[in-house]
Amino acid sequence: YQRRVHGGHKMTKGTTSFGQRHNHTHGLCKRCGRRSWHVGHKLCAQCGYPNAKLRSYRWSIKARRRKRIGTGRMRYMKKIFKKAAHEQRDDRRFPHIPVKTALNRRTFKNEKMKRDRAAKGLPPMTVGEKKHFLQHRRKCKRALAVGNKLPKFRSYQHPNPNKVKKAKKSSKTDKAKPSPKTSKTPKTSAKASPKSSPKSSPKSAPKSPPKSAPKTKAKGKA
Repeated sequence: YQRRVHGGHKMTKGTTSFGQRHNHTHGLCKRCGRRSWHVGHKLCAQCGYPNAKLRSYRWSIKARRRKRIGTGRMRYMKKIFKKAAHEQRDDRRFPHIPVKTALNRRTFKNEKMKRDRAAKGLPPMTVGEKKHFLQHRRKCKRALAVGNKLPKFRSYQHPNPNKVKKAKKSSKTDKAKPSPKTSKTPKTSAKASPKSSPKSSPKSAPKSPPKSAPKTKAKGKA
């Protein structure tokens, strides 16, 4: 038995073709959980898995709205928001006590390093010394994470040692120059040579003999 319509043509584009659709082209995505994982292409049509970057385009405003912060669990960000609110409350209660926050943690660390060095009597670190110190600390963290030995700390070496030498020389010359207040008379002027004139050396001039009293004649002698 064959069903026929007007003109003797078979019905193939409607009900009969829909009945053959029994395969799934898309499955569940591991990352977003939607039924948009293409089985043949091995790609998620909604989030772009397995690509690391989430699929988003500026021409689709609603799709961007569905993926932004606040639509998921916010396992990390909700802790940050709570911590910021707590620190802000502490700032109002104790404004004189410095509090480490996510915004000022770098400046807080720098100020602490300055205070520690000042307590030890050391000058503040230069930019190069600070970079060298932070690089060494990162190496120690990596070694601890892997389980290797801690690297030894090497003292900072200036990339251009000639500049350092010139700076040291200039500081020495500045110290050698006597200031006008502390200038002393040369020692050679105090000690006069035997050939020097009495005017130039008043200490070496001959002393005049003391004036003696006039002798009086005795009365008995003529």
